[in-house]
Amino acid sequence: MTCIPTFVLYYQPIVSLADRRLTGFEALIRWNHAQRGLVPPATFIPIAEESGLIGRLTDQLLEQACTDVAGWPGDVVLAFNVSPTLLHDSEFPTRVLAILARSGLPSWRLEL
Repeated sequence: MTCIPTFVLYYQPIVSLADRRLTGFEALIRWNHAQRGLVPPATFIPIAEESGLIGRLTDQLLEQACTDVAGWPGDVVLAFNVSPTLLHDSEFPTRVLAILARSGLPSWRLEL
């Protein structure tokens, strides 16, 4: 029997210290493991990088996050951490643009 990991996004508020205004959210990814509970990214990201699955995982979670945030007030941004290995992937920018188009999130609202 194959167990498919369940990944969960949490959104941590980003607040301006100058005026205490909400400026955005950082997407925090956790693996919801059946026995271990919430597993932090420091544990599963290296495995995803080594196995070559980091691109698929990132694309899936980035699309979910962009879709979620696209429906929120128009002035908040989404901060989404990206594995350094993806910065060497020449197709990554094209995939990000496609995700933005499908989600309806304007590019200025995404910080990678």
